[in-house]
Amino acid sequence: MFQYSVGAKSIWNAIPTGVFNSLGENKYSEYGLNTWTPENPNARYAKALYTDPSSNGRISDRYIYDTSYLRLKSIQFTYNFEQKLSSKMGIDKASLTLTGTNLLTWTKWPGIDPETFSERGTITDQINNEDPYPLAKSFSFGVHLLVMRA
Repeated sequence: MFQYSVGAKSIWNAIPTGVFNSLGENKYSEYGLNTWTPENPNARYAKALYTDPSSNGRISDRYIYDTSYLRLKSIQFTYNFEQKLSSKMGIDKASLTLTGTNLLTWTKWPGIDPETFSERGTITDQINNEDPYPLAKSFSFGVHLLVMRA
């Protein structure tokens, strides 16, 4: 099963609110490689300054990103044993199942997960994405045995 979203935009708060976040190490390279310098005059972000006297780090449209994504939300593989083989073990039907969820996400979003939003504020300002925590990947394994006794 695939899940997608197209056309939404969000403010990636991870850059203007500070680069010291244990969950968002990816923002170092995003910020460092796209900051204005004389050699990079068309950069996405303003010149990095220690004390930021001009408030270059304030929220602006330069922090708005497209949150479109395609996610492999769930995949399941099932192997059914041949009845000949399972009947030798006294089992009428046998199968193994492997399921995975939230396995891959394709996006141009620079943060951890384009689908997560800030838990601070009210419903009207939930457009901020501070990379609170990504969706967890999970795997499950199942065994199905059917034994019919006469």
